[in-house]
Amino acid sequence: MAKLWNRRDVEFLLFDVLKVQELSRFERFQDHDVETYKMILDAAEQLAHEEYLPTNSEGDRHGTKYQDGKVTVPESFRKLKNLFVEGGWMTLTESAEEGGQQVPHVVGMIGGCVFGSGNHAFSMFPGLSLGAANLIRNFGTERQKKLYMEPIMSLKYGGTMCLTEAQAGSDVGNLSTVARRNPDGTFSIKGTKIFISWGDHDLSENIIHPVLARIEGDPAGTKGISIFLVPKYRVNEDGSQGKLNDVQCTGVEHKLGIHASPTCQLTFGENDNCIGELLGVEREGMKIMFQMMNGARLETGMQGLTQSEPAYLYALDYCLDRKQGSSLKDFKNPEAPRAAIIEHPNVRLLLMDMKAKTEGMRALLGYVAMNLDISHVASDEAERDRAQGVVEVLIPIVKAWCTDVGFKLTEEAIQCLGGHGYLQDHPLEQYMRDIKIASLYEGTNEIQAIDLLGRKLMMKNGAYFMNVLGKLADTANDLKGIESLKAEAASLDELRGLVMQTAMNLGQTFRSGNLDLPLLNAKSFLDSMGDVVVAWLLLWEAKVAHDKLEALFGQLGVGEDGRAAVTSSHPEAAFLNGKILSAKYFAARVLPLAKGRLTVVNASERTALDVKFSEAELAIAAQV
Repeated sequence: MAKLWNRRDVEFLLFDVLKVQELSRFERFQDHDVETYKMILDAAEQLAHEEYLPTNSEGDRHGTKYQDGKVTVPESFRKLKNLFVEGGWMTLTESAEEGGQQVPHVVGMIGGCVFGSGNHAFSMFPGLSLGAANLIRNFGTERQKKLYMEPIMSLKYGGTMCLTEAQAGSDVGNLSTVARRNPDGTFSIKGTKIFISWGDHDLSENIIHPVLARIEGDPAGTKGISIFLVPKYRVNEDGSQGKLNDVQCTGVEHKLGIHASPTCQLTFGENDNCIGELLGVEREGMKIMFQMMNGARLETGMQGLTQSEPAYLYALDYCLDRKQGSSLKDFKNPEAPRAAIIEHPNVRLLLMDMKAKTEGMRALLGYVAMNLDISHVASDEAERDRAQGVVEVLIPIVKAWCTDVGFKLTEEAIQCLGGHGYLQDHPLEQYMRDIKIASLYEGTNEIQAIDLLGRKLMMKNGAYFMNVLGKLADTANDLKGIESLKAEAASLDELRGLVMQTAMNLGQTFRSGNLDLPLLNAKSFLDSMGDVVVAWLLLWEAKVAHDKLEALFGQLGVGEDGRAAVTSSHPEAAFLNGKILSAKYFAARVLPLAKGRLTVVNASERTALDVKFSEAELAIAAQV
């Protein structure tokens, strides 16, 4: 059976590095310990391997069907839905008062990665539904919570996120969907939304759509946008299903990947009979939606790991088994036995890149998720604020870095298999197709870069940003006392300083009103800062691994001369040594690339701004 994750690395991150068991100091998590969390990981792993994975390629082949205005998804998804709900996975991180288990989000996210690895297309369904439920929990009236929360949390109802319109795209403020006031306090909704994931399907009895729209008379732009709850079927006051609410699916998209996830075009109020309820306060639609978007961007970053890690593990198994060519020591001997391709240096380089970067992604996701937990439950205001600052600064990096790197790693996995990797006989091409969308939806990665540079670095007058860089400095300082990691610590500290200086340079240019150069370089800056932050996390892990490895050598009574043999034969020693080597690889091979990009950014190179690509662009420039 294919492997979906490195379980040992999951536990190392959670219990040895992040030490999530220490979250029990907060009242919300006081009943949980390492054994509880391991039981959750066991259950998730079993469900993903036994039920999710067998439906993945089948769902990809079946896809989504649209006929006579109705959308159907693979029949096998019904069982997955029932198992997911019955297993308590929808309410895993919810409060006990709401029937939940109060598990930290960091455990839910890192553990939940195995579901996405098993079947990404299906996993979007409960994820989107939970996002809609959270909006209602945080901003809805008591009546709205009573009508919608329980059905969504049981997946009797589905949920979506309805932002995008054809003419507006990422320019949400240019939307044209209109809300007209009704005498009873409801609103009549009219407009069309596109690219709505799980916008219509036959897995739920009803679907609750949070819809961005502009109330008639409200100002243009994002400041005039409100958000409304628009059910596919109206819901009576007793919770029973009413009539169709003039919400129609007018088509599904035919996509590169995630074929089993229905991406729909929805028309609201074609017959002037679509009723919506205001969610929260008028003209605060973007503020409310961004509460969902931040969580969605964290989940989207997770998709980079959920597709690239099983691709890496599949490629690793293949390279251990596939024999081609002779080993280097026998390369001149045509009669030499064929060697496993993992012996070839170029293949090992691909595998090492995948190993280090999937481990780095998991560390980044886990670190941000744990700070999200602390920002919600800490009683100390300063502690909450520090944690929230980490989340704010790193969310755009999580979303963009993980999804870009995740796609690249699926490509490397295919490369390991050669021409065989391009075939549907192997799952790698599906992983590659399924992950590509993650760099595009929930705000393209270029938009994430603008968010990082234009908003996040300046929050609290730069205090949040400087706090993150301070953590890098602390780790670099801690590592200076470890001879084997001293050079990597120096590289990290050098790049930390370069990131800080580059941010100051870009910020100064930004504040002067010269926006084109900062925007031109925003993505390069995000990519580079992502590399530096991930290098920090891998070196943090290396410090923990080093200390544990030293303790293990002591327990085994191994001297300097015997350490190499132990790290080659002892599973735990090999794992810990592998963690150190991941950090060393990243510092040696990736940080120099980040340094090069930052050097280009600081050089104010602008040819892309100066070139004219066509006569049409010349004409536009002349008009301006």
